[in-house]
Amino acid sequence: MKVYFIGICNKPGMKPLDSRTQSGIKIDEIIKQLLCECIKTNLCDTDYIVTDPAELFKEGKEWYNRFEPETGDVIVLLGQFVKDNFLKRGYLKYVQIGHPSPLANRKGIDYVENAVKKIKEKLTNVI
Repeated sequence: MKVYFIGICNKPGMKPLDSRTQSGIKIDEIIKQLLCECIKTNLCDTDYIVTDPAELFKEGKEWYNRFEPETGDVIVLLGQFVKDNFLKRGYLKYVQIGHPSPLANRKGIDYVENAVKKIKEKLTNVI
């Protein structure tokens, strides 16, 4: 079973949810507490926020082609934009948490603890 963390888009010259960013640091803290394979990704493989519905749909289909998640994998949707625009499939488990960047300095510990709790609940639930 894998856990996929999905942000919005890449910062120029960086990997998805790069560990050099505030968001990446928070996601790394969450990953340290999970006992499974975790993959940091973005909804769009671009360095800009895609807003065109047709392009969002295309990027969503390409996400599945790049990662090929399997039945029971957990998809962590970071923020409302990702939640609203990710192409959901019934064979996956979903967790929605706020995007870490606005919360990184205000609620750091609570954010990490709450995210870990939500994800672990999905990991222990059998389909």
